[in-house]
Amino acid sequence: MSIEELRQRVLQREAEAKAAEPTNEEKDIAALVEREREATEALAAADALRRSNDLALRLAAAETAAAGRYLVAGIDLVKLFPLGRAPDSKKLPGRGVIIVREPEPAAYNRFTREVEAKQKDHGPLFADLLCGCLIDPDPESPEGDRLVEFSARYPGAAIGAGDTVAKLGGARTQADKRGRT
Repeated sequence: MSIEELRQRVLQREAEAKAAEPTNEEKDIAALVEREREATEALAAADALRRSNDLALRLAAAETAAAGRYLVAGIDLVKLFPLGRAPDSKKLPGRGVIIVREPEPAAYNRFTREVEAKQKDHGPLFADLLCGCLIDPDPESPEGDRLVEFSARYPGAAIGAGDTVAKLGGARTQADKRGRT
């Protein structure tokens, strides 16, 4: 390739690049989309901080009430969804934060048997375990009913939250096997 051929190739590529350059309107749209993404992230971060503080206070109260008799955990329901895809935390059970306890041994054993026996659709099993171990908000309150509705509407999130409860039950079972309670 001669220098002149190379020069022509470069000039052609530069002309193609100039022709492909985004219009001012396309650049404006991209800037607006970026600003919206940044605002969404800022809102999510502020909400996450509020939920984190709420979770810490409610979890501390639940641990005090448990007094070592059972394990407790806090679950941020919003974190079970991709960023920006969760329902408004104010519309979720417990304002997006719930506190659960370990399942009773009989309930945990029944859950594990049913999971092992069932070939598919574990969602309802995890949802039942989750709802059965809710301590905050009060399971007998309208907020407790909202958790049942949430579990039915978002089975993937119910499985994620129910898995936290199952792990508490598994941790207690393992501790009991080692002679620690």
